[in-house]
Amino acid sequence: LGLCLLAMRRFSVGTALRAAVLVTGGIGFVLALAAAGGTQLVTDPATALAAGQRSTEALQGGIGSVITEHVRQLPAMFGARLV
Repeated sequence: LGLCLLAMRRFSVGTALRAAVLVTGGIGFVLALAAAGGTQLVTDPATALAAGQRSTEALQGGIGSVITEHVRQLPAMFGARLV
């Protein structure tokens, strides 16, 4: 974003702002699509309960298991934001 704005320094403020919004929005959209590609819907209640139990146990552990669990859940979080 900074390089884009530096390149646009001779343009009007409105044009530079539009370019910044488009670049930021485009990057965010691509990241959201990439994250949503790794998500899947859970159709079996037993699978959902097992995943919830595993997540709860990981979040009750040490700092390493908590960080690992949050990183593992990132694609689902981004996918849920798209819906």
